[in-house]
Amino acid sequence: MKKAHCCVMLASLGAAAGVHAQSSLTLYGIVDEALAYVSNEAPAAGKPGHRNFKTLTGGLSGDRWGFKGDEDLGAGVHAIFTLENGFSGYTGAAAQGGRLFGRQSFVGLASKTFGTFTMGRQYDFGYDFLAPFMSWTQFTGPFGAHVGDNDNFYQTIRSNNSVKYQTPTWYGFTAGALYGFSNQAAGPDGRGFANNRDYSIGIAFANGPVRMAANYLRMDHPSSASTTNPDGAVGQYTLGGSSIFYNTSPVSRQAVISAGGAYNIAPVTVAFIFSDTKLDYVDGSRLHLNNYEVNAKVMIGPAWLVGLGYIYTDGSANGGMSIKPFATGNSPAWHQIDFGVEYLLSKRTTLHFATVAQFATRDATVAAINYDGAVSGSNSYKQIGVVVGLRQTF
Repeated sequence: MKKAHCCVMLASLGAAAGVHAQSSLTLYGIVDEALAYVSNEAPAAGKPGHRNFKTLTGGLSGDRWGFKGDEDLGAGVHAIFTLENGFSGYTGAAAQGGRLFGRQSFVGLASKTFGTFTMGRQYDFGYDFLAPFMSWTQFTGPFGAHVGDNDNFYQTIRSNNSVKYQTPTWYGFTAGALYGFSNQAAGPDGRGFANNRDYSIGIAFANGPVRMAANYLRMDHPSSASTTNPDGAVGQYTLGGSSIFYNTSPVSRQAVISAGGAYNIAPVTVAFIFSDTKLDYVDGSRLHLNNYEVNAKVMIGPAWLVGLGYIYTDGSANGGMSIKPFATGNSPAWHQIDFGVEYLLSKRTTLHFATVAQFATRDATVAAINYDGAVSGSNSYKQIGVVVGLRQTF
């Protein structure tokens, strides 16, 4: 994104303090509004669905505005911060549960020699390293993420109370780790330090046209209904607002192993992503989902981008009770086709179109496109979403 830079020279303040440093403040943002058609939306589990024509904020990229600060401390070390607000351009309301800076808010130190250390509300390394390979970040917007965002690549869940370290790049390799504190010493149920915490460990490689990455994400007692500590790493965000997999029995543990890569032969880029998601529910039920995605995009001249992706989600379950809202048996599966087109009116302004078709198969009974807004999905075996919008960055 192109950002408007507001450079602030603090030489006079630095002189008064006996320190001469240069600082910068960057104001940036995205306003992206769209119109959408969804073939079938259900108002509640078990209720019949109906087609819907509606407005959609963040059709390609979530609406946001924010500040980035950078102060040169000398010796190659910089003090940095980011404060980023999410909002709806259609209503003006704050997103991410009404938080002032719900997308990101962190402060830290950065060095090309020693790496970057930050503290605050942050993304895990699945988003940093692997989400850039996905259809939803490249050409469809949020409708194109995996069913129910079960692997958190869409960042339904961000990490509060987190500390994060990312290494410098050595011979193309970068690694990092994040830990979100529960801020609890002990609990009456014995969970203690693990009561609503999360952690992520990732590695990435880039060399010429080749990019690869892998990540592990673990969340303990993340669901507000499964924890006695709602102010922990996942905060007071109630899981279930956008995922059929959380809108059942509360989740007591979620673990995601993921890997992927991309190869660019201009003007074509092809990518593959695999994620293995395990959901343990408080009632003892378990759900295991393997997501396989392959996609390709091509730049046609300087202004057109066209992308196509296919996602297969293979599920297996035991215990049974927690999967009844979306499956009749222990072997649910979903197919999804993502298609998107972008036209660049300028470096800052983009017209975009996307269509996503999802089909429930085997024991799955509900198709549920990500970000559709219907908690119960479609209550149908298929769901189609179409988005047309305009995005401007600053």
